[in-house]
Amino acid sequence: MASTSGRSFVTATTLFVVGLTLVRRASALRGCTPGFQSLGDGCVPCSAGTYGPNGRLCFPCPANSFSAEAASSCTVCPSGSTANSGSASCTPCSAGTYFAGSSCLSCPVNTYSAPLATSCTACPDQQVSDMGSSSCHACASGTHYDSGSCVIDTPTCTPGQYPLDGECSSCAANTYSSDGTECLPCPSNEVSVPASSSCHGCADGTHYDAESATCVTDPPMCPAGTYLNGNACTLCAAGSYSGDGATECEECPAGQFSWEGASACCPCCSGFYSDHPGASSCAQCATAGAYSVVGASSASACSSYYLGGQLSCPSAGPTCPDVGGANPSSLAHQTPVRRRAACALGQRSCPVYGVSATGHGYVRGSECVDVRTDLESCGGCVADDSPLGGRNADGGRDCSAIPHTGRVACRGGACVIESCASGFALSEDGEACVAPSKASGALHVQRRAAGHRARRSAMSL
Repeated sequence: MASTSGRSFVTATTLFVVGLTLVRRASALRGCTPGFQSLGDGCVPCSAGTYGPNGRLCFPCPANSFSAEAASSCTVCPSGSTANSGSASCTPCSAGTYFAGSSCLSCPVNTYSAPLATSCTACPDQQVSDMGSSSCHACASGTHYDSGSCVIDTPTCTPGQYPLDGECSSCAANTYSSDGTECLPCPSNEVSVPASSSCHGCADGTHYDAESATCVTDPPMCPAGTYLNGNACTLCAAGSYSGDGATECEECPAGQFSWEGASACCPCCSGFYSDHPGASSCAQCATAGAYSVVGASSASACSSYYLGGQLSCPSAGPTCPDVGGANPSSLAHQTPVRRRAACALGQRSCPVYGVSATGHGYVRGSECVDVRTDLESCGGCVADDSPLGGRNADGGRDCSAIPHTGRVACRGGACVIESCASGFALSEDGEACVAPSKASGALHVQRRAAGHRARRSAMSL
């Protein structure tokens, strides 16, 4: 009996399931209820964020709308909120934003909004806000309202300063501020330290250097016999010389020589010669003791036999050697010169040379010469040792021997060329007559050094 009842229950259950399946298939063939979609042998509800308008398929809700499960349509989001496509709920626009038809946008500067806003409200007068603000505020301390924004108050600065970002800053070097409002550049050749209210020129002993825009120490005034090399004084090389304040040394002309650090060139002794400029010593004539004029610049000036020339011409310095006697051809016309112990004020005792009967040179005596005005011994004693009017070791010049001059005089111990011969012009330094093409820039002699040499000649009188 029990077995028969069990079989009957199973049969009934099976029939129920089969019947239900047939019903579902029949419903699927007819279509599902709106909010559902057909899936397999039955109908299933549309998920939240979708909707089923015809009972067959579910579709995502459009943007700015939403739906719950089994919805047959979507609901538009409330004002001031948004949703993406396929959303189950809407998101309200946050404070500082507003709904602009399809999305939430930030409120512009100087406006604000509360949540769910569809527009932004302008800030009250004298208040400001940043973009996307939920409220406005007054300007902070140290600032003030100006045309819709807060600007930094301008501080009152002292001279030497200027306002920057609400504070007083110091003016930079080589600028100044006299009233504390702005920094201005210093005038040309003037400087200043940081935080200066004015500028100033360079102090004595310094000069303005444009490259560094600072005052730098003046180079030294180099003494005679040296030249300025960078910022130091360097000795002139043998064969050259310089006066005070020189920036370069000049070569000794032919017929003269010098040692290292010389302030003037020495003439070659009688019986010696130098045939090239820049000599550090003189060559002896082929015959020892042969005569040559003092300061000879060629071997052709030497006699071919012994005639009282010097047998040596030391070149070590620091003073010029004994140059020897005068030209023998003039001895017959010379008269004895009386030795003098002293000369009148303003005159110089200058040696007079002679040649002995045996052919040796000697000092015959001396004569008083006013080297301030004497044309042939201008600035110092001259004895055939000023070839071409060049300055000798004593500082003297034979002004009459300067080539190509017209009129020349000795004034104050210096040769003054008043005119040049036809076809020649006065050189830049005024000490020679040169061809016109060389009149400008041919001689590089500093006027300051020339002034020192002239003053030294005057002082030696």
